[in-house]
Amino acid sequence: MSVAANVTAVLVGLIITGGANTVVPYPEDCASGIRNLGTLTMLRCEVVGNVGREYGGGIASVHGLLNITDCMISHNTALMEGGGLYTEGGMVNITNSVFFGNSARAGGAIASLSVINMKNSSVLNNSATGSLLNYEGEVSCIAKTANVLCHRI
Repeated sequence: MSVAANVTAVLVGLIITGGANTVVPYPEDCASGIRNLGTLTMLRCEVVGNVGREYGGGIASVHGLLNITDCMISHNTALMEGGGLYTEGGMVNITNSVFFGNSARAGGAIASLSVINMKNSSVLNNSATGSLLNYEGEVSCIAKTANVLCHRI
């Protein structure tokens, strides 16, 4: 699924699964589940079991606004960065959501080149091989401009 630049979309209660992106050119190489270049709000959705060729196995948001609320992002894989979520530019707001069991070479759950505001959310049991430019871990901020604000209430 793709949200184009200058487009606003809202997804409620959907399950996005089984995507497999094999396209090489950027930004088409981003995401196999959901690619956001516009403004996307996700509410009570599941993004599960997608495999991305390069960036964002589950979701990629490139220069867009992404709002994720009450969602489960799980068991997605990216061959490079951001198994669950890859962000570049724009802003991401994550509330009451779970990133579980995602994997990538860098940022098993999330790889970010954006501002991410995360509230009341969990990042659990994700994995990264760490073989990409020494970035690894469940959440990887891979640029000096990246900023992850985590709020616990």
